Amino acid sequence: MDATGPSSLGTRYRIRDLRAYLSGTWRIARRIDGRRLGVIGRLEGVASFAPTAQGLQYDEVGTLEFSTYRGCVTQRYLFDVDDTSAMGEVHFADGRPFHIFDLSTGVADVAHDCGADRYRGRYRTFCADGWAIVWNVAGPRKRLSIATRYSRASRGRNRPHGRRPTLEDVDCRPETCANPTGWDRPRSLPLNGDLP
Repeated sequence: MDATGPSSLGTRYRIRDLRAYLSGTWRIARRIDGRRLGVIGRLEGVASFAPTAQGLQYDEVGTLEFSTYRGCVTQRYLFDVDDTSAMGEVHFADGRPFHIFDLSTGVADVAHDCGADRYRGRYRTFCADGWAIVWNVAGPRKRLSIATRYSRASRGRNRPHGRRPTLEDVDCRPETCANPTGWDRPRSLPLNGDLP
């Protein structure tokens, strides 16, 4: 892995080799704020990035609690990446394009239109073993925020307070999306200038 930058969760962790950075298994904690329904959903699970000819295959499995639903869910994405850059092109499992991102600065803003619904997202890397993505979705059919925290499963280094994230750590309020876990700052401190 070739990444540079401090390991503090409050700063960006620059990436040079996206394939090396993402490869492996990650624990995930997700919070889903269904603003249209007034429901908070939670997911805990595992995601893996496995090598393919074009880059990496992302497979996620977890337990989702959302409204009255509680059960196992899965997701698959295909990441086109190479060994020489921090750029990735994400596709749905059926090959349709999703979005393109560049983590060379440790932060990447992305967007995707799903019919009339607009997805705006932000990737942010914190350290060699931690990153997050926050999505804000608005449109006639959907109105929600989704914050997911990734913590590398194979190593225990660089985790705040020596523990893995829990669902309560994930904070998807728009004013805190630059650090959705809320670690290293008081919860009441807004981070202006991030996703509105």
